[in-house]
Amino acid sequence: MEQDILAEIFAAEKEVQERLAAEQRSSEELLARVKGEIAEQLAVAEEGLQVESEKVLADAREAAAKRAAALLKEAVSQAERLDRISDEALQEVVAKRLTGILPEEQS
Repeated sequence: MEQDILAEIFAAEKEVQERLAAEQRSSEELLARVKGEIAEQLAVAEEGLQVESEKVLADAREAAAKRAAALLKEAVSQAERLDRISDEALQEVVAKRLTGILPEEQS
């Protein structure tokens, strides 16, 4: 009778160990599958971020090019306006400014 009880205990223990090993394998498989899914999701997210950052960079370059073109156009326009000022007009402006800067001569 003791032998039967011991045999049953050993059989139960063996069954528990087998179930535990099966659960361990199942857990490891689930963990590996979840890790794979997460890695896939991460790769998709990284690709999306890469595409988005390239678009943002392209948009910024385009905006900078437009701004530079506008500044250049304004500079050319200002230079053309200044170029049209006659020498006489410039001499008058310089003379007026110099009288404000230089001390007056006393006679």
